[in-house]
Amino acid sequence: MTMPDLSERFQQFERMPAPPLWSDIDARANTIRPSRPQVFDRRAKIATIVAALLIAAAATAFLLRAFPDEGGAPASPASQTHRDLGVFEGVRGWIAFSKHTDGGHSDDQIFAIDPQDPQ
Repeated sequence: MTMPDLSERFQQFERMPAPPLWSDIDARANTIRPSRPQVFDRRAKIATIVAALLIAAAATAFLLRAFPDEGGAPASPASQTHRDLGVFEGVRGWIAFSKHTDGGHSDDQIFAIDPQDPQ
């Protein structure tokens, strides 16, 4: 058993007589008057505009308070006090690290890289 084709299924609707509804549609269309769009009260428009301006002002005040202008001056450089770093004294400012191999165990070597010249 195969499923009938859609065209075969719709053919039965083409043979079905349609009820005569046009006279009823015309009669209803003539009795209904087009409605005018609702006119908003002038006070409601003004209240809406005022509310929108208040919300915008509150949002602006919140942003200005959350992100204050600090005068645009850059941060002061770190003080140049010298402290003893022990064995790392010669690599001041460099990046030091060790490689982990064989399951995460360190191979007891410390590498240092100069950030200014990483080769």
